[in-house]
Amino acid sequence: MVEAPFMPKHTENNNNLRLLNDVMFALYLCLLTIMANSVRSVLHNGGDSWVYRLAVTLGVGVPLSYNDPGLRFAFLLLWLGSATLAFLCIRLLSRSASLRSFFLIISGVVAVAGFPVVSAYISFRGYVTMFGSIPQALFYAYSPDRWLGIEVLASLFGVFLYAFSKRFKDSRFSLVMLVLHFAVWSWLVILGAGSGNILLWPGYSWIPLTREHPGLIYPLLGLLASIVWGLYLRRPISVEGPV
Repeated sequence: MVEAPFMPKHTENNNNLRLLNDVMFALYLCLLTIMANSVRSVLHNGGDSWVYRLAVTLGVGVPLSYNDPGLRFAFLLLWLGSATLAFLCIRLLSRSASLRSFFLIISGVVAVAGFPVVSAYISFRGYVTMFGSIPQALFYAYSPDRWLGIEVLASLFGVFLYAFSKRFKDSRFSLVMLVLHFAVWSWLVILGAGSGNILLWPGYSWIPLTREHPGLIYPLLGLLASIVWGLYLRRPISVEGPV
């Protein structure tokens, strides 16, 4: 079966990297989805979050704070359960060469730009409510921060360039740009973007830096997922082979 030109060869090492990439993709995608739902439920009157509803359904009590053990357990169950289901779906659907190629590109997009896009979505909903219309929200709300939109678009362009350009894969410039990208978003988290408390990242209170800025879990995991994705794509390229 003919595969996309950027697909690595089927070797034991590549298969291990592919497995790790699929795991990171599932974990990070579900993490961002739960974060978006939780923040939306608090900031935009979106009703009870999935984590809260699950905690109540499981009968662990009505959570009184984000440090509630029952709420933490519900988050872990929802995160790991949804990530396991997503992983199994990815592996099953990836039996198709075309879908495998699709998931490989999407996993790179989610790893590199997932957190910026979700953050923009959350803030944009608030701006629409504030300004009353989508055009006004786009024009007024983001005027001081339009460079961030350009930065995200540039990072997405870099994902596709890395996937399809052999020369770009072999360049250290890619790693430098990746680190700078996540450094920018880590800096924004420290300034107040994102919310790790609402997400209930388990263990955020163990480390002083993340205890003060728990939202750093997003760019951290995004960086790790991006590195795994990049390492997998750096493997020798396959033209033909079984899925």
